[in-house]
Amino acid sequence: MRILVRIAIVGVVLLTVGLGALVVALPRIAGSEAVRARLQEAARDATGQEVSWKELSFGLLPPRLVVMAPEVKEPGPSGKALVEAEQVDLRLAVLPLLARTVVIDSLQVEGVTVRLVRTQDGIRLPGQKQPAPGGAQAPSAPSAEGAGVALAVRELDVRRSRLILEDRTVAPPVTWDLTDLEARARGSSLDRPLDVNLSAGLASGGRVQVNGTVKLDGEIDLAAKLDGLVLAPVAPYLGKGRSVLGALTGTLKARGAAASPQALTADLTLADGDVRLEDVGLRGRVSLKAELQGGLETPTGSFEVDATQASLAYGQAFTKPSGTPATLSGRLVPQAGGGIGVDQVRLKVRNLDATGRLGFGDRTRVELDAPPFDLAGWGELLPALASVRPQGRVSLEKLAVATPPLDVRGRIGLADLRLAFQEGQPIVVNGSLEGAGSALRGPGLALTVAGQPVKLDLDLADLAGTPRYRVQVAAEQADANALVTALAGKKDLLQGPLTFRANLTGPTGGPRPAVESMGGQTRLEIGQGRLRGVSLLRGTLERLASFAEAAILVGAIRGGSTLQRFYGDEFQSITGSFDVGGGRARTEDLRLVYRNYTADLRGTFGLADGALDMTGKLTIGEEVDTALAGATPDAAAAEAPPPARQKVIPLARVRGTASAPRIDLSPEAVVAFASSFAVSRRREKVERKIDERLGEGAGREILDTLEGILGGGRKRESPQQ
Repeated sequence: MRILVRIAIVGVVLLTVGLGALVVALPRIAGSEAVRARLQEAARDATGQEVSWKELSFGLLPPRLVVMAPEVKEPGPSGKALVEAEQVDLRLAVLPLLARTVVIDSLQVEGVTVRLVRTQDGIRLPGQKQPAPGGAQAPSAPSAEGAGVALAVRELDVRRSRLILEDRTVAPPVTWDLTDLEARARGSSLDRPLDVNLSAGLASGGRVQVNGTVKLDGEIDLAAKLDGLVLAPVAPYLGKGRSVLGALTGTLKARGAAASPQALTADLTLADGDVRLEDVGLRGRVSLKAELQGGLETPTGSFEVDATQASLAYGQAFTKPSGTPATLSGRLVPQAGGGIGVDQVRLKVRNLDATGRLGFGDRTRVELDAPPFDLAGWGELLPALASVRPQGRVSLEKLAVATPPLDVRGRIGLADLRLAFQEGQPIVVNGSLEGAGSALRGPGLALTVAGQPVKLDLDLADLAGTPRYRVQVAAEQADANALVTALAGKKDLLQGPLTFRANLTGPTGGPRPAVESMGGQTRLEIGQGRLRGVSLLRGTLERLASFAEAAILVGAIRGGSTLQRFYGDEFQSITGSFDVGGGRARTEDLRLVYRNYTADLRGTFGLADGALDMTGKLTIGEEVDTALAGATPDAAAAEAPPPARQKVIPLARVRGTASAPRIDLSPEAVVAFASSFAVSRRREKVERKIDERLGEGAGREILDTLEGILGGGRKRESPQQ
């Protein structure tokens, strides 16, 4: 409206300059080129702009000025048009003229186009003089008040008009284009407010309606109704890395100075919003209610934002889907050292109901406290927790988060927090997480897995980027059966007291299952226990029996009954160290110790499916060796074998799973092992046969070498020694 008033003043100046001449010889003056030139010169002196028109006509009863196709241009031959109109119709009241008061009964402007440019120096309005060379202001024309003439406006109408504002204070420049502009102002004098009604559309989309009062000194009391106002042109004002899309609808009331209203009330809704503020993203519908005071520089007052119907995201650390409750309310307050803060903050997200404060400036800072709330369902908001389906209570204790860069301080309390891994029972966590910059640390967390205590140190790092975890786990003499049942869902597979150490790391969340993306080292020690249904000795000997040579040479395999007592699944200990990576655990020192034999294995174990891919050796004890040799307590002395001793069976490959391993043996190992029994029981006979075929002494040399390879003990001394 200030612009329209300026236009009105231009018209009044034109009217005042030619008023005396109009009274003397109106008809002749109206068509005089000389008078036109004098009026244009007077308008140029008054406004600092080039003023022209196509036709100028006057009337006396009542006094009236009609200007056809007026134009206000910047000075110079190539000056840009600032104001263009189809017609300006100005009518004066007669009686106030006798009291040296110019009262404009009506000013009607049709088809006007106003072009404005905003720079760092502000907006220069039509009728405002250009600065004189050297920075001095050009002399201004006498005002109506200075000439002893009072001025009042009763009615102003603007129809079918357009206002174009090019804002060069941002990059790239933004053009605000108000089309189909209709405005009406009613008043009685310049020192009293004008009643204003205005409506316009924006070329970028949407409409605005304004009602209220305006004073010429810039004081306003206006209410604006926005209907689908497209916000795309706002993006350059937000800075690099920020954007805003969507349509704004609602009401906005402002009272006070037009440049910085002292009172501002808003009830707005952003529809189809798409907002990007660095790491923060929003999509959907958001509503805002606010009652502010104190101007735009240091506003104070209350506000409430409802983003329930919008999706929110902060990097990869937080994602809220549309439909999940999310509201924020508080009171704006000045911050020490400048800037605006928010006190009396109340944040509600899902079932979280937190209070605290916010700070803005170079960094955004959030401080929150929240009583315990159930974390069930929060996996969809915190991707780092999605795979473990969290449940249990969480509290916020002086939690402070600043960004960017992310800095987290304070404490997150955990009470009976349940995290589900694999398909087994959940892990229960008690303790707290402490903020440490862009990380959360949980030293000394107490875990309970199927009633078994486990100690855990947890680090969650790079929360604003690609979050990763590091865990150090320790269990002492825990029930292995309970742990395996809870974590893997395999009841009674493994029994025994378990001591366990692990140091593991990996990304939190992501497309790959946790067991495939984790890496690190583990060490386990299991005391006397049981691996249900698993006998590596039985699997090995049954594999031996599948070779005809072994079945013939090892007599005990033929009967098999003498070995049954060694086929139990109870072990004395299991120990091993593992390197974890790629969904598998690799070991070089896995040892299973049974009462009568030992298995040493190396290779990999599948974390998800338990698949084995190993090799190693089986070392049998003296009792097993004796049983395989077929010896009995009452055996004839002539047939008694040499003293029993340990023997080693190379295991070419161990496949299958931990609960059902499959043993593979090489043919060479089978023949060598079986032959050792033939050598032990009938050495002299075998020596003679070899000597007969290969020559004297060949049998002794071959059998001595074979016994050395198979661990057969000392070589037999020759008669000459």
